[in-house]
Amino acid sequence: MPFRQTCRKDFKTRWIPATKSFVASAADIAGDWVYYDRVVRENTFGVERFQTPLFAFAIVSSVFGLLLVISFFVKGPKKNKYLRWIEGLEMMFGDVPQFVLTAMVTAETSTFSPTAVFNITTSSYNFIFNGLSLIEEEEPEEKKDEEEEESDE
Repeated sequence: MPFRQTCRKDFKTRWIPATKSFVASAADIAGDWVYYDRVVRENTFGVERFQTPLFAFAIVSSVFGLLLVISFFVKGPKKNKYLRWIEGLEMMFGDVPQFVLTAMVTAETSTFSPTAVFNITTSSYNFIFNGLSLIEEEEPEEKKDEEEEESDE
């Protein structure tokens, strides 16, 4: 396979999905912190009880984002089992609690603020992208090795 095709295939199969996942996670982290900041600054009666859980899950989301970045640097942009675990756990312990907490705060205040929409949107994108990433097929290791040997020749 010519070098140009190998580079293009590598870019399509490794870098684009990795960049998509990283951008979705970064936006989700930003959405979580912006929403937490709004809830703290607004300090509407009855909403103060949600401040601690929002803070805790914003930290959880940030930790998963940091693990994602570390996984990229350690393992490279290719799909691996660690990245799949991180994405799966981020969905369950980062995105789902944000959906629930945002719904609870919205129900308590009876207003659907722009920051709530932003938080739900970024969490939804991250949830969808991570879910799609989890169901993508992983290339078998022996196939990867054969392709690398062919490109070396």
